[in-house]
Amino acid sequence: MLQLVDDSDIKKTMISSYLIDELNKKAQFTSDIIFAYYFCDNKDNKRNTVITIIRELLLQLLRQRSLLFKHIQKDYDQIKDWAFDNFDALWRILLKILTDFNADQIYLLINALNECEKSSRKFRQIFLASLTELFSTQQRSEIMNVKLLITCRSESDILDELNHLRELICIDSDKNYITDIQQS
Repeated sequence: MLQLVDDSDIKKTMISSYLIDELNKKAQFTSDIIFAYYFCDNKDNKRNTVITIIRELLLQLLRQRSLLFKHIQKDYDQIKDWAFDNFDALWRILLKILTDFNADQIYLLINALNECEKSSRKFRQIFLASLTELFSTQQRSEIMNVKLLITCRSESDILDELNHLRELICIDSDKNYITDIQQS
């Protein structure tokens, strides 16, 4: 997991856009790569919830690898359409996909996580805690073939939860430099 932190919007979004272009190109020419991304937007109530982030990442992954649909069936059979508005069900499905050995190399990018709506902050904290657990569990990280980039402003709840995981790149707009990657 890599986290890019900056308090200006433009730098993170430009870097994210560049990475999306490059990873899309790579995924088109390499059959063992799956790539999904999401841009949070606090100006659009439909694009700033954790449920929407997970649902959209899943949709992109499933469109690229139809064999991953097997991970949805059990939850859908049990709770039908409600599965697509339920954090626990969506997280369970995403986790199954991320730990599926046959899923190839998976790249995920979430831009501007800090823009989740305030009423969704509870789910954002649960999402962050779930990511922390996922990427800090040695056994899971050894079997997963997943690279995740999260960009955000330096909001304490996000930094507190994810700071001790993997790499962190901070862009300091005032000092006009990027800190080295910090590894725990």
